[in-house]
Parts: sequence; C-alpha cells; structure tokens
Amino acid sequence: MRLFLFSDVHGNLHALDAVLKEAKTIGYDQAIFLGDAVGYGAFPNECVEKIRETAQWILRGNHDTAAFRLEEAEFFNPWAREAIEWTRHTLTPTNLEYLRGLPVRQRILPDLLVVHSTPEDPEMWIYLFGSEISLALSYLSEFEEWLCAYGHTHIPLLLQLDPKEQSGEILGTKGVLRRGYRYFLNPGSVGQPRDGDPRAAFAILDTEPWTFTVYRVEYPIGKAQQAIRSAGLPEILAERLAYGQ
Repeated sequence: MRLFLFSDVHGNLHALDAVLKEAKTIGYDQAIFLGDAVGYGAFPNECVEKIRETAQWILRGNHDTAAFRLEEAEFFNPWAREAIEWTRHTLTPTNLEYLRGLPVRQRILPDLLVVHSTPEDPEMWIYLFGSEISLALSYLSEFEEWLCAYGHTHIPLLLQLDPKEQSGEILGTKGVLRRGYRYFLNPGSVGQPRDGDPRAAFAILDTEPWTFTVYRVEYPIGKAQQAIRSAGLPEILAERLAYGQ
C-alpha cells in the first residue's frame, strides 16, 4: 500500500493544490493528513474542505485547536496569534466544528501510529527535531507500532532508532525501513516549510518494499503571498514563504 503523508498546510491553498496534483501523478492508495490545516494562510475554509475530500485519516494540530480554543495560542508569536484570530472568525461554523472533532493520535495500521506532535501527550505540542535522539528514544515506550509519522516541526525527516543499542541515526528524507529498528517519519510542511527550502513538501510511505520518500513541489508563492496581504494578515507571513523559514 502506498500512503500519501502530508501535514501543516496552514491555509496555503496554492501549495496544497500543487502537492495534491503531484501526489496524484506519483500515485497512492490512501492519504493521511497529520494536522494543522489552518493558521498563517489566507484560505482556511478551502484547505479544510479540500483535505476532507482527499484524506482517509485526518488529525488535529495545534493551530487547528487554537481556532476553536483560543487559549492554545498563548505561546504563539504575535503574528501567528493574529493569524489564528483572523482564521477563527473566517472559518465557517461547519468547518470550525469539524476541526473540533478531529483526533490528535490515531493507529492507522498495526505498523503505523500517526500524531501531529509526539506520541506522549500529543496536546502538549512538543517539537521533535531530528537532533533530539534521546527525546525520540524516550517516546518508544509510548507506542507499540514500529513506525510513527508526525508533523508539527515543518521539517522533513526520517529518523531511525535502535532500541537495543539506545541509539539513533538521521537517514535524511529517503530510505528503506528495516524491522528491528523503530522510525519517526516527518513529511515536512505543505504550506509553511522551515528547512530553508520554500517548495512544498509531502511524502510517500510504501508498505510493500517499506520505503519512505519525501518529495518537494514548486508552487506559485507570489500568489500565496498576495492572498495573505489582501486578507490583511501580517506581512511577515507572506515574506517568509519565499525563504522556507
């Protein structure tokens, strides 16, 4: 089975459309969205609805949560907080209620757990970066599956862990998954990449040869920027799209 993993769209419809088109061209069987449909971008309703049409499994992220539970934005930077307040008032009641009902952790297959942030207390919204091997190892006791796909960091990653040796290795953004090891898989961000590459990111997890591959897609960044400006959202949210930061 080929699973299309995508995350952190953040209201960027132009990036989402490009990713969906490319994923369809590559080919997949089912789609999994790892959270944060909204926040930052100018098309929250359109993105929620398009994700609902596409994915068989959909998670709730911290920005999705802040859209209906504003206290979650307490630790957001001022621009993110302004954007989520705008998003809250822009979302239709139907889409807002839909986000409220989404899970934050779900078992997809006997081999695969999906979360937005981390397996332990997902709504603490902790960031797991590839360099934090000891933190990743500490989470292995929180789930039985040998694979955990997540988002939240906006940085694509394939992290291989050896539970016997209590060690880990970053395999980059592509690799073969081997039994006996445990893995964290991050497809990166569709709408807000933060690894210095402004192209939209997504991944394919193929359960036949057990491979994980991250793909990058060009999209019309200028149009996404103009939409942010037209909506009256903070200028920095438009500017950062060009730098992948």
